[in-house]
Amino acid sequence: MPDSILHLITALRENTGARIRVGLKLSSRISTTSGVRQCRILAPILFCFAIDWIVQQMSFNPGITVGSSTFIHLVYADNTALLLPLAMDAATSLKSFSESTSHLGLNISSPKTKLQNIGSSPKPADISVDGNTVESVNSFYLFTLAVYNHWMVSVV
Repeated sequence: MPDSILHLITALRENTGARIRVGLKLSSRISTTSGVRQCRILAPILFCFAIDWIVQQMSFNPGITVGSSTFIHLVYADNTALLLPLAMDAATSLKSFSESTSHLGLNISSPKTKLQNIGSSPKPADISVDGNTVESVNSFYLFTLAVYNHWMVSVV
């Protein structure tokens, strides 16, 4: 990989900060030390590459088939939805996803992770993964899909 690309990628994480505006007053600079730098085209692209790698490393492979196509996951910004054919696969899939993310130093936000039926079956029971409860919900802000009788674990 060319050094110029490596320097560009490194710049996404170095010397990041923010200033807060209240009315006409602007605060002094606050350094930030974690998170994905927003409003940069490379950050979401790199995140998508990382999620693709994570899914390839999973010991349990999620995915649903619609027609002749298989869909494994959906990614938007720094949010991911794992698509599953059965609700009983959710805990296994999420644990496998969590183990794979740890290789890149990423963590799942347990309070923001939800289980949702995107079909006509009843809402499943909450599940537990690594001692954390994953709430089952009827709707979730992240995705609205026209896919029926399948399950989605939203990982934020």
